[in-house]
Amino acid sequence: MDTAQPSPDTPMNPNRRHWLVLTAAAGGVGTVFTAVPLVSSFAPSERAKAAGGPVEVDISDILPRGAKTVEWRGKPVQDHRVQHQ
Repeated sequence: MDTAQPSPDTPMNPNRRHWLVLTAAAGGVGTVFTAVPLVSSFAPSERAKAAGGPVEVDISDILPRGAKTVEWRGKPVQDHRVQHQ
């Protein structure tokens, strides 16, 4: 069995190139099929969005040194407005 490296002037075997392209294509397809579900799992579910979504509160009607209570995740949260000196 000859284990010597071919010289740079020797043309590549077309059958070998064919298998190289097929293997690379199969690896690319496998990577995409693995990456798409993985990346989509990073997004929060609808249940998580509904449970912990942001709450917008209009604090313009709170007087200085006043407070306003709003509900977030089913619990009361108080917003305080302090007066800067």
